Amino acid sequence: MGRLLAVMAYHGWGFTAQCWQGWQSRFLALGPCQWYSYDRGYWGDALPATSGERPTPSFSTPDSQRILLTHSYGLHWGLADGQASGWLTDIDLLVIFGGFQSFHPSEPKAQRRSQLVLRQMLKQLELDPLTVLRQFYQNCDYPESLPDTRMPTLNHALLLRDLQALDQAQLAVALLAQIPRIVIFQGLQDRIVPVTQAEQLWQQVRLARGDGRRSCPSGACRYIPLAGGHALPFTHLDACWSLLQPTLSAIRAV
Repeated sequence: MGRLLAVMAYHGWGFTAQCWQGWQSRFLALGPCQWYSYDRGYWGDALPATSGERPTPSFSTPDSQRILLTHSYGLHWGLADGQASGWLTDIDLLVIFGGFQSFHPSEPKAQRRSQLVLRQMLKQLELDPLTVLRQFYQNCDYPESLPDTRMPTLNHALLLRDLQALDQAQLAVALLAQIPRIVIFQGLQDRIVPVTQAEQLWQQVRLARGDGRRSCPSGACRYIPLAGGHALPFTHLDACWSLLQPTLSAIRAV
């Protein structure tokens, strides 16, 4: 029997922790595993949702193998939690789905278009959040299993605040250079985060690792593009899980 697995999962904007249920089942089937899926509180699940405060995550078992799963904006608020709680440097594996260093592309024309779309989305979100969310789920190519948009528990203020934060979001890639192994998955048909954003993140992480002191094992930073949209880890769970196995086997062999 291998060491205990401790897995944390952070969802993206507009999602809930329930989106990780399939991943939870896969990890629990591997053997001893502590699973933590944190909810941002867009649908009232955070405690307390009105204040924006959430339970502080932690990897409670010292000798566990620690894995962090993030989807989209979850990369940003997950790493922020890790910094605040002090467990970021304890992670053995980071798995990123649809992640980005900055939300807007660096190419000027694409950047202006992205900024315009986001501003329009913010205006619409203020007036009619449920319509905006339904369209967002469709653009993610995964509308069927997301929260019922008729729910009265919608945290409108938090959705607006986080969408505004995306406009200026800038990830400190040096934080990722501290993590021994990273796998970046990207949907080739992603309509929310373009492939170029994931490729840029991957390249920046590799550059940061080259400047770091920590020696990296072979295959320490993998980039895996495959057919799918922004909800790739949920709509293509089997494919992602299969492609993740070599890295999981490597860390469990330590």
